[in-house]
Amino acid sequence: MVARILAPQNVRVTEIADWLNVEWSDPGAQDQLPPMKALRHGIELAAGEVAPSIGYTLGQVWRKWQDTWRAAFNPRDASPQTAKRLIDFDEGLKRYSYGPPLASARELLALIDAGLVDLSFATNPEITNSAQGWTLQAEGHAAEVSVIVDAVLPAPNLSSIAAPPLPDLISQGLLSQLSSDLAAATAPDGTLRAPDGRPVPGLCLLGRLALGSVTAVDSLHDCFGQSAGRWAQCVIDRLSV
Repeated sequence: MVARILAPQNVRVTEIADWLNVEWSDPGAQDQLPPMKALRHGIELAAGEVAPSIGYTLGQVWRKWQDTWRAAFNPRDASPQTAKRLIDFDEGLKRYSYGPPLASARELLALIDAGLVDLSFATNPEITNSAQGWTLQAEGHAAEVSVIVDAVLPAPNLSSIAAPPLPDLISQGLLSQLSSDLAAATAPDGTLRAPDGRPVPGLCLLGRLALGSVTAVDSLHDCFGQSAGRWAQCVIDRLSV
């Protein structure tokens, strides 16, 4: 499919395969543009002002396959190693398959060009406390800020969660983590799995803290999709026994 789309640009199938091989082994490594260049290039791609790249085309096709991807992954029990590779691949492609609407990206660019938004500290700045709040440092530049808004969801690492009931469930052997890079082990219907793999009757978990047992947990597909439907059906089945 991607080869057909890119045929007018004389892109060969072997080039697409090579791109995919690198993406599979090191997701995101093929795109390391600075923030401003990445924003401008993304706008040009989305507006059709430049020919689509292999990555952009693959990302757009992958976006159309999201329902198929979830239907293949979520109801099945993949090994933690397989789950990690597949999830990394899916999340890496999100730089192309998702993103702000074109109009929003253009508005952000207009604010930058007007000097109202600065991306100098957008890439992993060093943050230290200061008398006024915090000092941001990156690439030889520094800035004092009094407010920081954390808009990034933390990784679903169960060991870093202190709020009940998760720590107690873990200590009692009623909830296990798939691996250090993934979250809780659950069955396809959301039932928790103990460290030995057995299901824990009466305890279910859906959503972000089940990443690895399910994929793409931050999307509406996961909130209103088949994962919730399977859980609800199994609740009904248990009540009818």
